[in-house]
Amino acid sequence: MHRVRGKVALVTGGAMGIGRSACTLLAREGASIAIADVADEPGRRLADELRATGATTGYWHLDVAEEAMVRSVFADVERVLGRSPCWSTTPGFPAPTSRPTS
Repeated sequence: MHRVRGKVALVTGGAMGIGRSACTLLAREGASIAIADVADEPGRRLADELRATGATTGYWHLDVAEEAMVRSVFADVERVLGRSPCWSTTPGFPAPTSRPTS
């Protein structure tokens, strides 16, 4: 327990699926969690759920394909939660299509 106490973890794709699980586990282990995703509602809900357990957390809208947004979010996370030595990248991917796309 508390293996990452005092650390800040920024989890991209953190609102759902594997990213959500990573956020939950890291919070349980004592990290401050920066949840970053394009799925705003689930991300905000998860931040609220984790805060209710006593975790320090926040949600940031982040599209990892936008370099300027990545820089801005990382800077804001550092300002709010502290330097983030721990990153987890778990972006979602769209479902396969029935035909090739260009």
